[in-house]
Amino acid sequence: MRILSQITLVFGVLCTLSPFWLLAQNSDTTSWLKIQSGQESYLVSELIEILPDSEQTLGIAEVIEADKQGDFLPFSTDLVSSVTQVHWLKLAVSNELDKEQHWYLSIDYIDHIDIYIPQSDGSFKVSKNSSLSPLRSRSVPVGQFLFVDIPIPAESKQIYYIKMYSETIFSRQMQNFAFRKFHLHSPESYVEQFEKPRIFYAFCLGAILIMLLYNLVIWGYTRDVSYFYYVLYVFLIGVFIYAQTGYIFEVIIPDYPVVNRYVRFLAAPSFIISYLLFAQSYLRTKIYVPVLHYLMKGLIYAFVLLIITFFGQFWIFGRQSGYLMALGAFFIMITASIICIRKGYQPAHFFVWANILFISSGIIYTLYSLTIIPNTPFTKPIEMIVPFTIVVNLAIFSLGLASRFNLMKKELVRRRLEQERERQRLIKQQNEELEGKVLERTAEIMQQKEEIRAQRDNIQQQNQILESINDRIENQNRKITDSIRYANTIQKAMLPPIKSWENVFSEYFLIYLPKDIVSGDFYWYSKIENKVFIAVVDCTGHGVPGAFMSMVGNSILDDIINSQHKFEPSQILECLDKEVKKSLHQEDNANNDGMDIALCMIENAADGNQVKVSYVGAKRPLFVIRKDSQQVETIKGNNRSIGGVSLRKKCAFKTQVLDLQKGDAIYLTTDGFVDQNDDDRNKYGTWQLKRMLLENKDLPMRMQGNILRNELQQHQGNAEQRDDITFLGIRL
Repeated sequence: MRILSQITLVFGVLCTLSPFWLLAQNSDTTSWLKIQSGQESYLVSELIEILPDSEQTLGIAEVIEADKQGDFLPFSTDLVSSVTQVHWLKLAVSNELDKEQHWYLSIDYIDHIDIYIPQSDGSFKVSKNSSLSPLRSRSVPVGQFLFVDIPIPAESKQIYYIKMYSETIFSRQMQNFAFRKFHLHSPESYVEQFEKPRIFYAFCLGAILIMLLYNLVIWGYTRDVSYFYYVLYVFLIGVFIYAQTGYIFEVIIPDYPVVNRYVRFLAAPSFIISYLLFAQSYLRTKIYVPVLHYLMKGLIYAFVLLIITFFGQFWIFGRQSGYLMALGAFFIMITASIICIRKGYQPAHFFVWANILFISSGIIYTLYSLTIIPNTPFTKPIEMIVPFTIVVNLAIFSLGLASRFNLMKKELVRRRLEQERERQRLIKQQNEELEGKVLERTAEIMQQKEEIRAQRDNIQQQNQILESINDRIENQNRKITDSIRYANTIQKAMLPPIKSWENVFSEYFLIYLPKDIVSGDFYWYSKIENKVFIAVVDCTGHGVPGAFMSMVGNSILDDIINSQHKFEPSQILECLDKEVKKSLHQEDNANNDGMDIALCMIENAADGNQVKVSYVGAKRPLFVIRKDSQQVETIKGNNRSIGGVSLRKKCAFKTQVLDLQKGDAIYLTTDGFVDQNDDDRNKYGTWQLKRMLLENKDLPMRMQGNILRNELQQHQGNAEQRDDITFLGIRL
């Protein structure tokens, strides 16, 4: 047992020391980043080793084992695939200084970064970081890059394992580019490269804002489209600069890192679009270089499509295409400005020099962004070359716009002088021509004067004849009107007297408004034993034709009910239809007149509370409001008129029986009320009528009638009455 205990002790010691022994064994092949000064910034992409985790199954223990097996390989772009979401990196750092260092690892575009920091007991502390997190939750709140704080013990060698996880399509496409831009900054280097330039960027921002506001005021004064495009260009290029430097993320959208990615990528094509628009207007390309003008227009559409590709998640394609298209756009603009100069357009000089300066700095910055120019402390100022040249570029353009505006003023003055001279010449020429024409016209006028005198005498004679004719016409109109008024008296005499209704109905109202003197509408009433018949009828037409039809319908209805004693409502309408056709001989001629009708037969039950209403309609509905209800019931009739000739077989009229109670109200109306239009030709409408009935259902019926009359009058305004109106309301 003692020997077994000793073996176990030795085995435990070996297991404890094995990680350190393996680390020592691997140190011979590891590329160490040696920190020898506190003023340094290192491009660590050349020193890191990479292990793709395509299955996303490796943990830190498996990664350490893979490192022992030599599975980590020196970084190469061939090892980074947009299909693989997880990559493990190995960073070996040797701190030769005598105090602990806290350096910053900067990286861009990667979604999640987990850094495994070795501890003294052999374990690892995990520092989780994400570029998708809001700015306030980051350890270093700077918007340009994601900075990760890495502690490096004094006089030690440490191996850091870094898990890079690309969750989004954007990150997966950009990770190859991101891995090439890993930097490790000392605190002093971080301040020198990222904090101190803020003063310069603030100066540039102030200059851009001043030029933006100044030219915005000038545009408001001149309304010149070139100033508008220039203001748009200044604004968008400012957005571009401060999106790339992280200020927009820091100040405006610190809680929206994904939005910030879109702003950074969309700012460049957006400001180039505004630049092309400004170039077209400033250089007047449509006049001086029409071919290049339409080529610029095509590039504008191309950049719009480029923006769409970003929304389609084609980030790498859009980025690389954008660089090439931008170079092409600047080349075309410079070519256009040189041609304009050769054609004598002097303001183009400013455009040439501003673009040469801009393109030079842009090419340098592009090579730097693509890491063709390495990122070192000596090349770091390249990041500030674009803001500086943009400020100079904008200043040159401001001078150019002023020069162009002065040139346009001079051209305008010259054109006005030429126009004034031409106007004076034309006035003189016209005066000479007019003097000659005056003499000719004087003779013509004298002759016309004699002709006018003769025409005046003739007109006076014709006026006397017209006055005589008008007198005869007025006399005839008076006779016709008197005849129609007499016909109105006869028509009113045929209508049932209103006072007789008071013996049957305790409450009712009647609105009867003919469009002309006589009406094509009529109402009808009859009481036989315990049955009360009421009807509202709308005959074809209005005026005299409608009145004749109403008299025919009235007499036939009287005969059917009062003489023939037919009481079933549907049978009444069938007989009415037959008699109208017979009276008008509609089977033998083309006459198609007829009438729409709503007919009710009302019978009181023996108990005195129940009321039976039998309704039949020909294209006219019955409205019912029960005393305890909050809605208007619409009882529709048959979709068939009385009279007329139809090729289709007509459906039989159908009687609908309603069991109502005393206190319930029924309403019969022709279509004249709901079809009446206002001054804007808007109809009153059935929906609005039902709303008014429901709002006033508890009022006495006569008061309801007065309210409806006033409502119709207010709606009609100054509009002409378009049809006869009949509206009957009865409370049972």
